[in-house]
Amino acid sequence: MKNLDRDSIEYTLLCIQGGLFDAVTPDLRAVVFDLYEDRKRLFLRFYYDGDVSEEDIEGWNCSITEASSGMGIRSDNEQIERLDFPKPIPFLGPNEGGGYLAFLRLEPGSAELDPARIVHLNPMEEDDPYPEAYALLAASNALLGKISPELRAVIVEVPPGTTLFNIHFIYDGESLSEKIRLWESVGLEICSRMDPKYTCDIKITRIDFPQKISGPGRCAYFRKEPQL
Repeated sequence: MKNLDRDSIEYTLLCIQGGLFDAVTPDLRAVVFDLYEDRKRLFLRFYYDGDVSEEDIEGWNCSITEASSGMGIRSDNEQIERLDFPKPIPFLGPNEGGGYLAFLRLEPGSAELDPARIVHLNPMEEDDPYPEAYALLAASNALLGKISPELRAVIVEVPPGTTLFNIHFIYDGESLSEKIRLWESVGLEICSRMDPKYTCDIKITRIDFPQKISGPGRCAYFRKEPQL
């Protein structure tokens, strides 16, 4: 991640990830994105199912604005579209590939993801100056198709000056054992992407809403929660 250019697909994914902070509802199915060839315009599609509130639509529009402003470019041809499950997610975009996934919720009978829809990450280099950014990208990929409503947040941390990597999954309610195993596998996948010098620690903790989530690190995912 030495060359995290502002006009790269990787940087775009980080910006969208940040824009989705506190905006993901159970109705949001997928977010598809791409960059135009001039690298100065962002293509973004949000797909949801069922009847959603104007507040949710406004939140997703704010996510689009935040992602594009974080890149210093404009979002072109963005769209928020109802697409009820089990209709397949269409892959549209300005380029022949048809776009990448920035978000995909857990759905019944989900098929294995097409690698062409996942942002490719080169192996992490030992002297990578942005290990936490790399971890956020790895988490974004590993979480595709693994996010269920009870998952509140996923936090990654690489304490400065250390070779430690911490990943914390936070959920609420009575979660089933298969969900715990699913998140454990996600954590292991993220850890496998890190350079071998890092010692990984995976935690899965129940913290019921409205208890606050606090601690060091950066959010790779944070669901939308009611305002108190």
